[in-house]
Amino acid sequence: MSTRCFVKAIRDRFPDVPVLGLFDANPFGVGVFLAYKLPSAGSIDSHLYATDSLFWIGLYNSDLEGMPNEVLQQLTQTGE
Repeated sequence: MSTRCFVKAIRDRFPDVPVLGLFDANPFGVGVFLAYKLPSAGSIDSHLYATDSLFWIGLYNSDLEGMPNEVLQQLTQTGE
């Protein structure tokens, strides 16, 4: 929570500076991205820490299409 608060504070202090995030192109990375970008339905004050102007940088799953299977890692339930 403290990192989300810090990112939001930086965004509020410097509104013209883009906020960029580098996340893994897997379900866990998407979850982390959304945790920073959107308020959580389970928290009453999470809207205070959401940074809706966060931009994803890095690979998308669509960038991996056509890659040979031997260079890709299989997804697991635990992400390990």
